[in-house]
Amino acid sequence: MDKPQSLYMRGGSSWINLANTLHMRDGRVADAFSEQANQLAWLRENELLPADAPDPAPEALATIHAALRELREVCTAVLADLDRDGALTAGTFERMRAHAEAIAVALQATRDGEGRVALAPRGRNAVDAVRYPIVRSLFDTLTNVALDRIRACEHEACILHFVDTSKGGKRRWCSMESCGNRHKAAEFYAKKRQRAQG
Repeated sequence: MDKPQSLYMRGGSSWINLANTLHMRDGRVADAFSEQANQLAWLRENELLPADAPDPAPEALATIHAALRELREVCTAVLADLDRDGALTAGTFERMRAHAEAIAVALQATRDGEGRVALAPRGRNAVDAVRYPIVRSLFDTLTNVALDRIRACEHEACILHFVDTSKGGKRRWCSMESCGNRHKAAEFYAKKRQRAQG
């Protein structure tokens, strides 16, 4: 059986995964970043910290997550625009642009064991090393994905979003294992009650 998809990876893109760190728990909006262990888990699952790197020092982690919370506001504004209007407002685009242009980027040349070379942009410091791939994923998604494929989960008790990469474009849930099954169970019990009353 497949492992259920982590809450931190349901969006299909790191910027949506960042927005999804605000989620519903017990009928209230909860912030996954309220606990340091969750901050580290999110960074590692989204491959924003090298797998073999030690955990950042608490002060460095606090600085990274302060920047991520600011960036999360931009990501949630993008999703709100798409949910409401199906397009970005000028104000949201300006916020995206300001975040993108504030990141200090350097080029890194690499060579693998077989001699192949590559050139890739990377953030110049610990904060920008995390922010750059998220902002890059935001612009890449909005450039390369039909905007109607960026969706909110249809479960009434969920606020997560995702990129629908299914062939038919009919995905409805952030996760079939959680929201899809909860919806099916609710429908089943509602029909059962209806039959019992009829």
